[in-house]
Amino acid sequence: MSCLLTSVSDFVSRSGAQTVRVRSPRADRLHELLTGRGANVAATGSTLLVHGLGIEDVGELAAANGVTLHELSAQQASLEDAYLQLTDDAVEYRAGEVGT
Repeated sequence: MSCLLTSVSDFVSRSGAQTVRVRSPRADRLHELLTGRGANVAATGSTLLVHGLGIEDVGELAAANGVTLHELSAQQASLEDAYLQLTDDAVEYRAGEVGT
């Protein structure tokens, strides 16, 4: 029987729960470009949180389309986020909507 040991940072990075944070004066245009590439994007003003594309892909897409960036950073998930993502399919009970 083998035992797999891993560090917390390895566990979190392997969860795939990474988000790319982007700020741009042309956030609307960048949002269009990112969703066109299949990314899931949440927007708040000039800040976009991108899921589904890596930081390099986001930066290169912006550069190729002449979109100025004021911030481009990887936001690593917390240990809790990684655990919830890992165990999402294992949940037996979920809260449902209350009937009227």
